[in-house]
Amino acid sequence: MRTILSIFRNDIGSVCRRFFALAIIVAISILPALYAWVNIYANGNPYANTGEIQIAVASLDPGLDLEDGTHINMAEEVSEDLRTSDKIGWQFPDSAKEAVEGVESGKYYAAVIFEDNFTYNFITSSRLCSMTRRR
Repeated sequence: MRTILSIFRNDIGSVCRRFFALAIIVAISILPALYAWVNIYANGNPYANTGEIQIAVASLDPGLDLEDGTHINMAEEVSEDLRTSDKIGWQFPDSAKEAVEGVESGKYYAAVIFEDNFTYNFITSSRLCSMTRRR
């Protein structure tokens, strides 16, 4: 252990006597921290200004009638949740065509379109998941 400490002290003394070696070691030690601090500051609150991003939401989903006679439409439920969110500027055009045209014209940044089988796929995948959990 004394040999290791002796070599370490010798290396530290050599580095301290050579200015450029010391400058390089300090730079290599400090630059990654500065880079990280700048990135952390830049990404500190990524949702601060997303309320201005216009994203269209449209639905082609007619919903689904269940065996017990109830009607369920998951696309409508998701859309209602999005209407209450203020993190992004959700827009609700009258049709999917209008949403796509809005994206192409630059009016909207993107469009979320619920296809006509969204509720069916949601219900059947939920039932498959619950059946696999029972086993």
